[in-house]
Amino acid sequence: MAPSVAQLPEQTPTSKLPTSPSSTSFNLFPQSRLPFSPSIFANPTSEYRGTPLWSWNKKLDLDQLLRQIDHMEEMGLGGFHMHSRVGLDTEYMGEEFMHMVKKCVERAKEKGMLAWLYDEDRWPSGAAGGLVTKEEDQFRSRHMLITPWKYGDPNRPDQAEENHSCSAVASRSELGFLAARYSIILDKDGFLVEGRRLEDSEEDFEGVWYAYVETNPPSEWFNGAYYVDTLSAPAMQRFVDLTYEPYKKAVGSEFGKTVPAIFTDEPQFALKNQLKLAHGKRDIFLPGKVVVAGSDPSLVDVEPSLHPKSLSATRVPFTRLDILRELETVRDVKVVLDTGMEADKLLYQMRADGEEGYLFICNTDRVKPSKCRVDIRGGWSATLLDTFSGKSYSFKTEVIGGWTRFHHHFHGCASLLLRLYPVTHEPCLSALETPAWTVSHELVDCAASLSEPNVLLLDIASHKLNDDTDWEAPEEILRIDNIARENLGLRQKKDAFAQPWTTSKTAPTNTISLRFRFTSTIDIQGAHLALENAAITTIALDGAPVVASSSGYWVDESISTIPLPPIPAGSHELILSLLFGPATNLERVYILGEFGVDLRGRSATIVPLALDKLAVGDYTRQGLPFYVGNVHYDFTLRVEGSGPQRTAIQVPRFVAPLLAVQLDGRDKGAIAFQPHTLDLGELSAGEYKLRITAYGNRDHAFGALHLPDGLTKWYGPDAFRTAEC
Repeated sequence: MAPSVAQLPEQTPTSKLPTSPSSTSFNLFPQSRLPFSPSIFANPTSEYRGTPLWSWNKKLDLDQLLRQIDHMEEMGLGGFHMHSRVGLDTEYMGEEFMHMVKKCVERAKEKGMLAWLYDEDRWPSGAAGGLVTKEEDQFRSRHMLITPWKYGDPNRPDQAEENHSCSAVASRSELGFLAARYSIILDKDGFLVEGRRLEDSEEDFEGVWYAYVETNPPSEWFNGAYYVDTLSAPAMQRFVDLTYEPYKKAVGSEFGKTVPAIFTDEPQFALKNQLKLAHGKRDIFLPGKVVVAGSDPSLVDVEPSLHPKSLSATRVPFTRLDILRELETVRDVKVVLDTGMEADKLLYQMRADGEEGYLFICNTDRVKPSKCRVDIRGGWSATLLDTFSGKSYSFKTEVIGGWTRFHHHFHGCASLLLRLYPVTHEPCLSALETPAWTVSHELVDCAASLSEPNVLLLDIASHKLNDDTDWEAPEEILRIDNIARENLGLRQKKDAFAQPWTTSKTAPTNTISLRFRFTSTIDIQGAHLALENAAITTIALDGAPVVASSSGYWVDESISTIPLPPIPAGSHELILSLLFGPATNLERVYILGEFGVDLRGRSATIVPLALDKLAVGDYTRQGLPFYVGNVHYDFTLRVEGSGPQRTAIQVPRFVAPLLAVQLDGRDKGAIAFQPHTLDLGELSAGEYKLRITAYGNRDHAFGALHLPDGLTKWYGPDAFRTAEC
């Protein structure tokens, strides 16, 4: 929707919250033990800023790592977690790896940032990338397998199923020993007729179940080794010796300082089907009031009992309204919509800090606003803490009948953070101004420009191996990778595969050629090919060789840009050839340039780039379906009137991650959340150059593009490869 301009007319009972539990001696956040600091809230120190999981993959380059730390500081992050991820090609915990860790800790210390360690090669913690379990059988995770199929039984189903698990889930391996056999006989209704353990001397017969103690099969996720037995103290000591001790030796002097802690990622023990843990009877005394919602329980230990009915309890129907009404006497916060209904889309958290408290409320609906009345038990005055600006404002409340009340309008996805004081305390702060804007006029005509070249994505190709003369049918590039591996007898890439640092560095002996075809309705000058592995790839366009001389990179330093010769209108053929082996990665390639792209299903055609016709709205349908940069929209803003006017800009609907606003070349702020309005301040009458920049989305060219919208809410490696129907 087009932006619009809004202008203002010219001016003519004290209660304690529940005490929080005492803090531990673990001192990750020492300032949390001090009184609230407005200066730290306005400009948080490193420990209160974001510290992302910083993915370390491919062959690590120290200069690149240090540059990325500089970028993270520039972004306002407080630190980082050095996290080994899929694709790491530098030996995990090796000499070079530890050198990188030391240098990154040093750079973090120079910048006052925090360098968190991560204790595993990928996930879950405990195996040290398989180093703990590779040679030591007694350290491997184990489980009990209870099955009607004996080891080696040729009739067992699903024998071809491989273990690609990237967790410690129990999986049959036939790498164990027989612990016991049981005779299990059921009647026609599935009820147990006989269940007994067989003597060693008894022969097998139909209905025998076997209990094996075994380890999981080796997994590529653990680099050909096994997950660890986290219930074994010696195994865990080995993990400590291989992980924590080397870190201590390398950067231990910064433990508790630049290195605040070590991230441990979900250590596990094998789980499969299990019975609920059955405790014996025990007497416990719980204070408070007992409320039975619905019918009284009629069984105790599976037997009929009248005991639950004898409890001194309040009984209410099992309905939401009745339960909430019964809990009214113990609730601390009530939120009622202006319709009189209780709010069900608002989430709140309340914390105690001595005599003070903090109340956070957020609207979990991303679009629909909620106009509410909020009541807090007790008598409080409040300060509004603006989490976006770091500023504090007074906040109007009133005390009615032992409750503190205020009214608030929550826009979609909006939140509110209040600092609460006993009612006798009145903070001396100004109130946050909420202007009553009126729409002045709508901005329609604009000029558009791009921050980056446009993109033609090429990820469907024909391929052939070695000396084959015939091309295979066109296929998605990531599926080609696995098809070629299957034909060459190489391990396929799925959710779990061994890290490059553990695999052989033998030079590949096979060659794969990829043929991409595309059509252009215009002559193209100055285009570039963007691809990975440019140094080892032979490139030919319409039969003519292209020199793979990099002119820079696009988006990521691993994606080189190669200048292409002039491309005339018509149909074209791009052929890439490279050596193919276990460590080879086939990826999408891209043509970059000043052109538009007309996308029709799986077919994309290069067309003229009509930026002069680019309207405010969905630009992916206006020649930019794979564009990943920013789009600048330039408007002329006219302010009428005889004197200065308080003016704001509003963009009611957009899906870009962020809108940045400039006025006459000066940054004025950003628009991200409802009500999608930015105050431009007092503007004198006249014309202004208004630029709204819609930030781009890299997902347009790098996402799981073949996955229909809404198909999944979880993304892993296989989300980028469509499956056979």
